[in-house]
Amino acid sequence: MFICRFATYLFLLFALIAISNSSAREWTAQSGHKITGDFVSVQDGIVKISRPEGFIAEIPLDKLSEEDKKFVEAQTAKKETDDSPFVLRGSVAN
Repeated sequence: MFICRFATYLFLLFALIAISNSSAREWTAQSGHKITGDFVSVQDGIVKISRPEGFIAEIPLDKLSEEDKKFVEAQTAKKETDDSPFVLRGSVAN
């Protein structure tokens, strides 16, 4: 009984991890190499990508594909326009 319950919890844990990593995108280098991960930041021409395995990959911006460069530019512009220190959650009732 305990083993069955443990296996069920373990399965649910892995399913939740898989679902939470589903927002990761595929990044392509100009050389054709590909990795999967989430954009973290760009600083001094180095793009940081959070990998599903839990580590951060660092890739020079000029080594990424044109599509990925545009994505980084869009993410950077989005952060620049959203400099508010306030985080809004939920909705306002009228």
